[in-house]
Order: sequence, then structure tokens, then C-alpha cells
Amino acid sequence: MLADPARGGDFDWQNQNWEQVRTLADRHRLSGYLYLQLQGHPGRAHVPAEVFSHWKRYYLRQWAKNERLMTELACLASSFDRSGDEVLFLKGPLKAVRLYGRLDARAISDIDILLHRPEQLPRVEAHIIDRGYRRVSRLLLNDGLTQVCTYQLEYWKGDLPLELHWSLQRHPSLRLDGERIWAERETVAVEGWSYPVPSLEHLMLAQILSLPADLQVGKLTVRTLFELHLMINLAPQNYDWPAWLERRTAEGTRRMSLIAVAAVTRLFDSSGLAHPCQILAPDLVAADPTPLIDAMSVPVRQTPWQRRRAAFSLYDCSPALSLVWWGVSLPARLLAHPTETRRHLPWT
Repeated sequence: MLADPARGGDFDWQNQNWEQVRTLADRHRLSGYLYLQLQGHPGRAHVPAEVFSHWKRYYLRQWAKNERLMTELACLASSFDRSGDEVLFLKGPLKAVRLYGRLDARAISDIDILLHRPEQLPRVEAHIIDRGYRRVSRLLLNDGLTQVCTYQLEYWKGDLPLELHWSLQRHPSLRLDGERIWAERETVAVEGWSYPVPSLEHLMLAQILSLPADLQVGKLTVRTLFELHLMINLAPQNYDWPAWLERRTAEGTRRMSLIAVAAVTRLFDSSGLAHPCQILAPDLVAADPTPLIDAMSVPVRQTPWQRRRAAFSLYDCSPALSLVWWGVSLPARLLAHPTETRRHLPWT
């Protein structure tokens, strides 16, 4: 079980390498969350002043960035409402509100927007460019080929990034139902405005689909699994988890979904008493989350190719097919993410 130092549990407050805790919190993007959780917590007295001050500075930067992103998101939502463009807001500020109950509790990098259909891309792109954004991604020959090989493009407005998604992920083993994602959308109200967002089930799906992508490039963090843990616990006690698993099977995400739940169980609920863990127990037996957990270890023990092999094993297909897809789609992905192109090259 992974103890949460902000909540107590088995965490040893007195005999702790606080410099290591600080480094891990930064790496896994939980420093701002820890700072907030430590307010009024009895363990606060054991945290060295320099570590607590570091987390305070981290939180203040996080708070300022989140406020700017929320203001920009509100402007975009109003603009899309007037133009009639159908979009959902993924992750970002609204995810912080949904999972943590407050905007400032989660470190946020950008604004993510999911289009209803891929053919919306030229119209929505023109719309956000009119609002001051510039596309930094490049196309692989044209829109159509790019949309087949990847699932998002990156834009910047000053120092604020935005990503336009036309799918939650691209892989030959996936059979995602975009229309169902749209039909089951929900809304999140912030300061009197209702924002269209994916349902809790599809927010979980997006989180699970991020695992192989982040694992491949060495960006997988404990926060990803912690937030999946929060999502699982937001589901009603009578939630139909067997039907949930059937839908994941139909769309080709059964293996990674079970591994993700198994990882959450091992890290945050070793007793296995969380409601999906009990109901899905027979299916979880063969789900080994070790590669996911090893990828987050310090020091990192996996080479880039070991990470990719672990990521390929998450899909409901042969690793060979994933390897072929990785090679075929690599040019489009590198063009779509120019700011990180060199770090993601196969020989780095």
C-alpha cells in the first residue's frame, strides 16, 4: 500500500527523508496537493521548514496558473456557445473541480478540448486561432492522415497551451464509441456557468487510456493512478462494474482497464475492499500491475525500450502489432508534439 503522507496512515512522520519526499512529490505533481492537505494536519510539525516553504511556493504557482487557465477556459466556453461548436472539456481546471472539489488542488498544464467529430477540426481550429492561439503542431501531409495516426494537435496562446482532441486515443486495437461519449456527457457548474464534460465513466476511460501513452515516454506518475482511485470512489455504491467491464471489452480496453484497477488496488487499497475491487476480483487475478508500478520507481529502472514493451503489453492485441503501429504512427506523433520531439525519438 502506498501511504499518503497528507492523510497519515502508515506514514512515519518522524523518521522520514523529507528531501526525498519533496523530490517525489514534485516528480509526481502532488506538491500543491500535499501543501493544501497539510493545512491544520498534526503531521505538519514534522515537515522541515524548507520543504514546507518549497511546497508553498509550488502551490502558489499552481494556484496562479490554474486561475489563468480557468479564466481562459470560461472565455472559450462562452465563445463556443455563441458559435455553436460542439466540444467537451477534458481534464484541466474542470477535472480539478470534479475530483478534488477545488480548482487550486491540482497542478494543471493546459486546456484539453474534445471535438464531437473529427471533421470539426478546421472550423474549431479557425475559431481558436481567431482568439489568439497559434498551432505549433505540424500535419503529416494533411488533416486526414494526421487524424488517422494521432488524436490531438497542440496550440499556444502566449504561455497557455491548448490541445484539440478528436479522439481519446489512437491504436488499431481500440474500438472507441465517440458518439456514446458525446451522448452520455455531463455538465460541471463553476461560478454560474455549466461546462460540458465527459461522464465519470468516460473520464475514467480517458485516464486509463493515458497510461500506455505516458508509460512509453517516461511521464507516468503516481497522480494518474491516484486520480483514478478518486474517480472509482466517486462512482455510486450500486454501480454496475461487470457491465463497465463488458463495455471496456467491447472497445478493446479490457486488459489495460483491469491492470489499472489492480494498480490502484495495490497502491491505495491493499485490503481490496473498494467496491470495484471486490466485484471484479475474479478478473483481476491475472492483471499484473508491476510494469506500471516499476515505471514510477526511483531511480527509474526501465530503459526506453523496456517502457515501450510494457506499454505495448497493455493493449488487447499482440505486442508485435503495437510495435508496428508505433513505428507507422511515429512521424505523425512527432509532428503533433514538436516541443518534445527530440526527447521522444526512439534512440533517446
